Amino acid sequence: MGGYVGVGAEWNRFDRGWKAIVRKLPSGSFHASDFECGQGTFKGAFTRSQTDRIQAQLISVIKNYEIFGYWSGVNRRAFARFEAQIKRARSKYWSPYFLCFQQIMELCSRPVTGGLSTAAVSFIFDRQDEFRGRACEIFESMKGDRSTLHYKARLGTLAFSDRKEAAPLQAADFLAYECYKWLDKTQHGLSPSRWQWEMLNRGGRISGYEFEAGSIKRLVEKAGWDDNPAKV
Repeated sequence: MGGYVGVGAEWNRFDRGWKAIVRKLPSGSFHASDFECGQGTFKGAFTRSQTDRIQAQLISVIKNYEIFGYWSGVNRRAFARFEAQIKRARSKYWSPYFLCFQQIMELCSRPVTGGLSTAAVSFIFDRQDEFRGRACEIFESMKGDRSTLHYKARLGTLAFSDRKEAAPLQAADFLAYECYKWLDKTQHGLSPSRWQWEMLNRGGRISGYEFEAGSIKRLVEKAGWDDNPAKV
């Protein structure tokens, strides 16, 4: 899971720059995996060099504005080792999606530059009906009176939108895809880091967190999920 944080004025400028490129694509929008693999509406549309050129243009748009990237990922093999405990404790919220969802909330609420250090963050996620209702429940719990989260004052609103219509969600999808490739392949020594990931990372405006075996184990132990009934 990935996303970007920025002030409204930056998003307005970003939106114009991004859409100036993607409106020329067959679908009029960008989907990272389909575009990279030449699938769906992008099937047979571009050569490899054309694909690389357009990806570089889109990354340049991202880098041109003061927006900050955050990602969260779950090592599925490590998660499987603790899946039974997490399912028993979190009931409705056991999916890796919700671990990443909560972690992204924390990461995006960190103090950054550009007037974002104290402002409440309005979150927009890609519309996924499978998770939307439960994500809203978790969000309200994180903001609620009983919440002790140190960053809860920065949790503004939560909305869901169609990625095809929202340029920031397309950029978030691009970040999430490249993050997945980096975690799945590069971090395990299976392939070198992709140039797209390196270009996105240039300048140090991306940070994230991976739930790997050690961190999942610590989370389960700290939360008492071995023994306690379901909790968010």
